[in-house]
Amino acid sequence: MDTEDELRRKIRKHRNTLYIIGTGTIVLGIWNTVKMIIFTVGLPQELFQEIIIYDELSDTGVLISAIIVIAFTAALMGLYLFAGDRARAEGLGKNKNGFYVGVIFLLSFFHASSVAVYVFMMFMGYETGEPILRLIVSIAVDLTAAVMLAEMGCSAVMIRVYERRTLAGNE
Repeated sequence: MDTEDELRRKIRKHRNTLYIIGTGTIVLGIWNTVKMIIFTVGLPQELFQEIIIYDELSDTGVLISAIIVIAFTAALMGLYLFAGDRARAEGLGKNKNGFYVGVIFLLSFFHASSVAVYVFMMFMGYETGEPILRLIVSIAVDLTAAVMLAEMGCSAVMIRVYERRTLAGNE
């Protein structure tokens, strides 16, 4: 059984992890948003090519598609900011709401799924139109993000476990 001092040390360690990775999550969200903006603005013909070819009202179709991409990007950015901000707050001992932990694991699942799709596409020989190096970099970034988010979620859960043990020891 852990002593109370040892449990407090573990709680501090996990709070530090939450604070640091929470900051990284905010930066990751900003990076994903910037990447999406660059992709959308830099390559509009490739992104909306199918709509322009098949839609008689191509201007309207492109506008609606751009609005959908912007809304999706804003929602995703909101999730990263929410999870990162709540993790930082809990790292400082200010937050006790656990809803953000579910958001963390959802984002981690999103990145792990992206890795699985990229690997599947590479090994099954699907033509993605992207250079292999770009796919490898995407896999590395998404894998790192998935591990980082999973670590953050585990730290949040462990804080709760250790705090319960500390409370149970004081009774």
